[in-house]
Amino acid sequence: DRHNGNILLDSEGHLIHIDFGFMIGNSPGGNIGFEAAPFKLTAEYVELLGGPDSVHFKAFRNLFVKAFMALRRRSHRITLLAEMVSVGAPNLPCFAGAPERVLSELAGRFRPDLPDRAVHDYVHWLFNNAVDNWTTNWYDKYQRCCSGIF
Repeated sequence: DRHNGNILLDSEGHLIHIDFGFMIGNSPGGNIGFEAAPFKLTAEYVELLGGPDSVHFKAFRNLFVKAFMALRRRSHRITLLAEMVSVGAPNLPCFAGAPERVLSELAGRFRPDLPDRAVHDYVHWLFNNAVDNWTTNWYDKYQRCCSGIF
């Protein structure tokens, strides 16, 4: 998500993203499906890492795969936490009146149907589709225009 209200700075100076609506299914633009990238990976972030062929970018990509695999191993806990939130706060926009569907889609994002090796390839596919994604680029341009940043 593209605003500073989603960023937490801890006492040690770490930046932490604290808005998980997109992961649960509440995408930008009111779920109209325009933001089609599997996750946001801007050209600026790729540049910050030294470009797509840099050591830092490759290390980030490998850490991304490891993080996905670690989250996948704990996906039942993540889904259970989201289920508890849906029961305690069913009117949150991310559940959009269909918590069962949202929770099923969340669980499916961890690809429990695939063996680990296939998940590794799948995560690389996600990564490839996030790099320089045209819908992300155009949505960001739209947001900059709406915010008066040219």
